[in-house]
Amino acid sequence: MDKIRIKFLSILILGLILSLSAFHKLASNAEVDFREHAVNKVELLTINWLGWINESLANLSGLIILIENSDVVEKYEFLNSVDSIDSRALVNFTPLKSMVKLDEDQWTFQYLSTPLNRYNNKIKSGNIVPDDLNELLNEAQYTPNVWQISTPIKNNDNNYYSYVANSSVLNPEIAIVSTLEFNKMLDNIFQLNEIEGLGVKLKINDSAEINASNNQDDFLFSIEKKLRIGASDLTLTWLVEDTFEHGINKNSAYLVLISGLATSLLLALLYFILTKQKKRIEKKVLTATLELRKKEDILNRSQSLAKIGGWEYDKINRTANCSEQLYLIHEIE
Repeated sequence: MDKIRIKFLSILILGLILSLSAFHKLASNAEVDFREHAVNKVELLTINWLGWINESLANLSGLIILIENSDVVEKYEFLNSVDSIDSRALVNFTPLKSMVKLDEDQWTFQYLSTPLNRYNNKIKSGNIVPDDLNELLNEAQYTPNVWQISTPIKNNDNNYYSYVANSSVLNPEIAIVSTLEFNKMLDNIFQLNEIEGLGVKLKINDSAEINASNNQDDFLFSIEKKLRIGASDLTLTWLVEDTFEHGINKNSAYLVLISGLATSLLLALLYFILTKQKKRIEKKVLTATLELRKKEDILNRSQSLAKIGGWEYDKINRTANCSEQLYLIHEIE
């Protein structure tokens, strides 16, 4: 392999290395920008989600006020208050609202805005609350005016909800119970923000983590957000997929890579062509020089045999150019 080909390949390889280095740098920057954008977006979504929960619980607190301001709450008063709360809510994430009462160590339903067995067919009809809700109410009895949130449960539509419970300060044996629909809340967040490629897993206190958005497990990275709501610790794990916000934008990185490779190839080809052209010109010059020297040698030998010489006078520069034989004839060194 000659030197020209070696230099050709050297230019090409150097261009490839520089192009790949620039591509890697720009692609890494694109991934960093994508991650930062995802973190900022998730932060806003978490604030939005938390705001809806707090708004829902704040509306339910109106029922606690009703209990504390009445000696006896009639059914129509309770249902009218529920209607008033539902009418003010843009989206109802707490479809079931009920008032429960502790009676001989057992909580029982007093009033229900929605039949409980229609909401969850695993719950038997009757006034006694389910066991998991009974435990939650026992905790709520000792933390009045602080909302307790239960472990997520699947409803009839295979969506997740949790019980939320809060007892009265003046009468801890009376409490308000509602259901908080997580899937509906998340679906509304995704629809309002027109978001795709994002899922979320939810964990409440020490419960098992649930996939609250029904997304696949194929994701690029996750972002964890820890929240404190009432007396409960919630952990949201947002799953960012490669389709989130149209994915990572590496167009500029690919453009630089393609441009760099094309430029390197053009430079290498240009060097190869110019070097070959230079070689051809140098060969022609050498051939012409040798031919000229040969003719000069013949001329000098001819003049020597004929005892003649030649000269040329430049009028502009006032200089004379004489042949070697002319100097010999006049014996001039």
